[in-house]
This record gives sequence, structure tokens and C-alpha cells, in this order.
Amino acid sequence: MKRLLIIDDNIAYLNSLKNALKSEFEIITASTLQEAKEKAKSVDICLVDMRLNDDDIYNEDGLEFYKWMNKYYPKTPIILVTAWLNNEETKAMNEKGIITIKKPIDIKELKNKLNNLSKEAKQ
Repeated sequence: MKRLLIIDDNIAYLNSLKNALKSEFEIITASTLQEAKEKAKSVDICLVDMRLNDDDIYNEDGLEFYKWMNKYYPKTPIILVTAWLNNEETKAMNEKGIITIKKPIDIKELKNKLNNLSKEAKQ
């Protein structure tokens, strides 16, 4: 079973995603980027909220984590979750190879993206 790291500072949302995906993935959660970085080496896929709480002691966001993962774990696929990007910004990110999904998350769409990433990772 693939290990999925879900990063979100909203604990209720984090638990909701965990419950929706736990039948298909081994779920690991983190509510801060520091915690996520500590857990990142043992996962197959990451799902990270682009806008984490401004109170994060490291003052980072999901995009910073994306860059960090690409530096230290470049083979681990990442999906950035956002409610803030418009369609043109999302398209621009996707053209650069950054996978995004918009909030509110359609669980079926998310599962499809995660399963596709999981299959690609096996190749």
C-alpha cells in the first residue's frame, strides 16, 4: 500500500481527507511544514495545502515545501491543494509540471490523480 503524506494546518480537514483515503493509502499526516519535513523521507506521495497557517514558526507555505521536496526527494510526486488560484494560474502551474487540485476537493478527482501518480511511480 502506498504511503501518502497529507499536510494541512486545518486538523478537521486533515482528518476528513485521511478518512476518505485510508482504504487506498497508508496515511501519514502533518499539520506543520517542520513536521512534514520530518516525515517526508518515508512516503510515496505528498498532498500539501498551498496556504498553510501564517503562524507557522518557519513562515513557509506549501509552495516552499514543494521546492524543498524537489531538492531533497525529487522522485516523490506532490499535489498542491489550493482554493486561491484562478484557472489561468492553475494552468500555468500544470504546464510547469506542478500538479494541483482545487478546494473544495472532489474526492473522486483526487483519488484519480493519486492513483495515476502511484502508477507512474511504479514505472
